[in-house]
Amino acid sequence: MKLKKINSEIKKGRAVLLMYNIDKVKKDYPIEKRNREMFEIKQEIERLENLRITKTQNAIAKLNRELQWH
Repeated sequence: MKLKKINSEIKKGRAVLLMYNIDKVKKDYPIEKRNREMFEIKQEIERLENLRITKTQNAIAKLNRELQWH
């Protein structure tokens, strides 16, 4: 349980960091660089979402395997 909580906090931290980066990019970067930075931030968000989906799918598969044994 503790490990799950730590992972959750790390993910929250990443989300906060991404929000900070978005604000910083909007304020401080010229348009050309802003588009590139925003693209990289979007890629990181997608990566985190895919990671969450994969973990959920793995958990479901594990539960299904457990159910087959009983």
